[in-house]
Amino acid sequence: MTKSYTIYTHHAQIRDIEPPVWRRIHVDGNITLRKLRHILQAAFGSTDSHLHDFEIDGRTYAMGDNDNMLDLFAEDPEMLDDRKARLYRFAIRDTDSSIDITLVMTGIMTFK
Repeated sequence: MTKSYTIYTHHAQIRDIEPPVWRRIHVDGNITLRKLRHILQAAFGSTDSHLHDFEIDGRTYAMGDNDNMLDLFAEDPEMLDDRKARLYRFAIRDTDSSIDITLVMTGIMTFK
């Protein structure tokens, strides 16, 4: 049986700065949100010096293995571990992350 792969194309843009700073990224639909964070950091030249979280459809996905993040979200029983959430489970459109990057899905390609 041939395995198929889904690639998502996203437009990632840092919010609230002019002129706009944006990147187009292509990612495997099977990656975790934690890995997506590393891709975004590489795309924007970040040094991995900030905590991060993703908010998707009103649910927060954060660094469940980081004590500082756990303290920050101690009152949020809905916080989910970003290492376990996979990108393909979400239709990410107009989604904001806590690092002030807007991520908009602009395309989907499936390869067999």
